[in-house]
Amino acid sequence: MSVSESGVDLPGSASTRGFVHISGSVGGSLRSPSDVDWYGIDLTAGTPYSMGAYFLGGTGLLTLRSASGVAQTSTISSAVDGLAILAFTPRTTGMYYLDLRLTAGGGTSALYGLGTEAGVFDDYVGFSSTTSTLALNIPSRGRLEVA
Repeated sequence: MSVSESGVDLPGSASTRGFVHISGSVGGSLRSPSDVDWYGIDLTAGTPYSMGAYFLGGTGLLTLRSASGVAQTSTISSAVDGLAILAFTPRTTGMYYLDLRLTAGGGTSALYGLGTEAGVFDDYVGFSSTTSTLALNIPSRGRLEVA
């Protein structure tokens, strides 16, 4: 069971009660520019993972932290679609934390959804049968994966 933030403010530290499972999702809110929510996540060494957050109402920062709280990687949500996506392959098995917060000047509050999966998230299919399209003069965001 994952604990989401509805009705409860999660701490922005390793003392969090929030947890997200692989292939799971949670949701919550950042109620002020200083509000920070952490979710614990168990990761296995050598397995690639994708983590994504959708921020609605503000520009968010998604950071993956080690068990000791040291930042491993981070990304800022896109102003175009509100998405922040991380790819990470841990060297050690154990507890990590996903840290969600608003960026400086990123708004006064935001709702968010956070999801995880094992493997690399593929935002656009790499086949001629793809249903993704690009519109002229409209920015789009994607990520190139390596084999």
